[in-house]
Amino acid sequence: MKNPQRQQPTTVLALLLSALLLTLGTPVAADERGAANRLLVEATRLFERAERAEAAERFALLRDARENLERIQEDYPETDLAVQISTRQPVGGFDPSEVYRRYDRAFATTCLAAPEAACLEPLAREVGALSAERDAALERARTAEAAVESAEKARENLELLSGIRGLRITRLEALNEALSERDRRHREASARADARLADKSAEIDELSRQLSPVPIEGVDPMRAHHEALAERLATRLDGEAAPRQLGDRIILQSDALFGAASATLAPGARERLDHVAEALSETIAEIPEAANWLVEVAGHTDARPIATERFPSNWELSGARALAVTTYLVEQGVAGTHLAAVGRAEFEPLEEGRGAAAYQANRRIELRLVAR
Repeated sequence: MKNPQRQQPTTVLALLLSALLLTLGTPVAADERGAANRLLVEATRLFERAERAEAAERFALLRDARENLERIQEDYPETDLAVQISTRQPVGGFDPSEVYRRYDRAFATTCLAAPEAACLEPLAREVGALSAERDAALERARTAEAAVESAEKARENLELLSGIRGLRITRLEALNEALSERDRRHREASARADARLADKSAEIDELSRQLSPVPIEGVDPMRAHHEALAERLATRLDGEAAPRQLGDRIILQSDALFGAASATLAPGARERLDHVAEALSETIAEIPEAANWLVEVAGHTDARPIATERFPSNWELSGARALAVTTYLVEQGVAGTHLAAVGRAEFEPLEEGRGAAAYQANRRIELRLVAR
């Protein structure tokens, strides 16, 4: 049965008129007001589509609408729209707080919809298929430990989300109960795996000793994997986003990922980074488990100084861009334990000089696959 207090969908035309009246007479630049209004209109469209969508699609639409509201507050904080959204005031006939409430509800529902398939099935499958082979046994043990840690982190995140967004206490208790049950099952599965592996510990230790890679002086053990990563990126990215290989570095131009003086991913950047994440995941799968390595994500700027409230210098800008790329790669499934984000500012230029071409070449993100 429909909730009688459910917010009626706001038409895009009504929202446009309301947003226009809101911004008249404010000292904020017209282009910022216009950009904020467009984001609000798009958030409204997504919200209205979510009202009519099935559960699976509804969560994605509400997430995108919420991201648009967050962008208004982050990118255009001086506008009246940003102030109203941050204080949860209605804008015309549109209530931003309803987007957050519906998103929180959809998130919790999605998390509880199929906990076995989402959290427990991979572990159960691994433990159930435990064999006498060393590599399979080790992988299952690692999977069980990672699953326990993941459950603990998921519980902390859900508790924090509940406090921030005001989820009902009863729903929080249900989520915690489900997580506790998953935690118990993980621990039981891990205990069973430990019991089965106990009689094989001596064999595993001997195999580990025999199979440990012996470094050869003067040879980079990551070189072949670096070359494979560069080839995969070259087949996936072209045009402005095409990578360059320079020694042990793979170079991605910042202009294809970020706007001027910004560390927010530009339109189209996520699609390009999806290809980077796919290439990294395929390459990581080929690296031996015993190897000790990481992917360094380094941000570089041109030589022009910057001094904004968010970026007092190029150190902050380059570091923020590297962190934005690294965070997105982790969200796409690349293991964060093998990623490192660093900022180099303007101090390692590819091209000397102060012309437009040199500035563009020096604004970049570099990927390096290195042994630790």
